[in-house]
Amino acid sequence: VAAEAAAATIGRLFPQPQRNRLDLPQIERACAPPSVGFGPGGVTCRRALAAPGLSTLPSNSSRWVRAASLRGHLDSPSLHRSEDRNMLTKGQERRGLSMPVRIGMIVILFLSAFPTDVWAEPTLYPSDDFQTKASFDLVVQKSKVLKLGKSRLETKSAFVTYTNEFFAGKTNALKVQFFTRPLVEEAQARLLRNDNNEMSRGGYAALVLFLDQRDQIWQANLTYVIPGTTVVRTVASSREELAKEISAYHFDRRRLRLKSRGTYNTAPDSQDDVFTLSWDTNLDIRVFDQIKK
Repeated sequence: VAAEAAAATIGRLFPQPQRNRLDLPQIERACAPPSVGFGPGGVTCRRALAAPGLSTLPSNSSRWVRAASLRGHLDSPSLHRSEDRNMLTKGQERRGLSMPVRIGMIVILFLSAFPTDVWAEPTLYPSDDFQTKASFDLVVQKSKVLKLGKSRLETKSAFVTYTNEFFAGKTNALKVQFFTRPLVEEAQARLLRNDNNEMSRGGYAALVLFLDQRDQIWQANLTYVIPGTTVVRTVASSREELAKEISAYHFDRRRLRLKSRGTYNTAPDSQDDVFTLSWDTNLDIRVFDQIKK
């Protein structure tokens, strides 16, 4: 009798877990999600348990079965699939939201790899900023090509660029172009693209000052153009000639102040052309940097 009582007590204290765990899938089917509710006593099953032999379990194991039923419901595959779908959706949303940010960063890095002046629009200025007066005279005594006689250019505006377009980029220069018309914004934009076709109609002159490493002039070339006549000459190349023909010069990479007056004569006994080219300029004007790196 004592042995049977001890066995019963041990059975109540230590229910057989293996058999109950084998029955859990049946409990989960019996207590599917529509049949589970939360009442005052915890989790209850609204339908009768269909697993065989569960009615004979002790009261302590009944609480263990109810807890296992809840755990089985929470661990059910259908719930995991729903949560996985939610997590996947959120992950997709996160990837979708981050994609524009990634594209934006790539675009910024791509644009920053180029020089700024490629993308920036040039700053244009009122035509009064380029207003200056200069005069150029050509007298041709003998020529097989040039028209004989006198001609004159009276210019109203000037445009100055700091450039290395000459001598294959081996030296820097100031190119001062003189025009007979005011320099409006549209003309400025064209000149910055090295297009002076429109402004040069009717005639123009250009004074090119070649600079050394200290931005000092070592040679000056003058171009004189009127319809039917084009003359290009080096008008000063020695220190004496430059000092004689250029009385004022200052260049700080932003503005050019220049006062120059001179005359160029060909040799009287030249077998080709015999002419006299003279100029008179006085300007203080902004400079556009077009040095190619």
